[in-house]
Amino acid sequence: MGLGMQKMRLRAVSGVALLALMIAVAPASAETAKLRIPVSLLSAPSTSASATGNAKAGAAAQILDRRGFWARVSVGGANGWVKLSALSLASANSGREIASLTSGRSGQGNVVSTSGGRGLDNGADLTRGTPSPAAVAALSSLAVSQDDAERYARAAHLTTRALAYTAAPKEGASQ
Repeated sequence: MGLGMQKMRLRAVSGVALLALMIAVAPASAETAKLRIPVSLLSAPSTSASATGNAKAGAAAQILDRRGFWARVSVGGANGWVKLSALSLASANSGREIASLTSGRSGQGNVVSTSGGRGLDNGADLTRGTPSPAAVAALSSLAVSQDDAERYARAAHLTTRALAYTAAPKEGASQ
């Protein structure tokens, strides 16, 4: 594998790791949101958790906590967990709602990485999605140079590991 391919993989892995870290540890204190869709407030961050109440689309919500793709919210005095994708954070034009994140092939190398969450509402969330150049620009501004990435790796005593490609699925196997 050439050095160029290794650099592209390092950038892709770094980008995915940074996005996952930002979602997982984003501060939730004093964040307000609006519900994009009607939801059941759940007792735990799981689709199998019992409902503690319901909330209507458009209702204001105070975000109390986050765990991955879930947020614990307070809506009209009731508390419960909802999927982060059900919330519109700040204003619709801010580019901060998870549904506004898009990927596209731009820049050098055309490496595209994505992150997803289980439980989209049968694709309706995807069909309602619109491109957000502001969100792409915000993510692009977090990019680091190859030299900076290599300096960081050396300082953290990271080593290069070659990983084998996964085998192609067998003919007729379900995915």
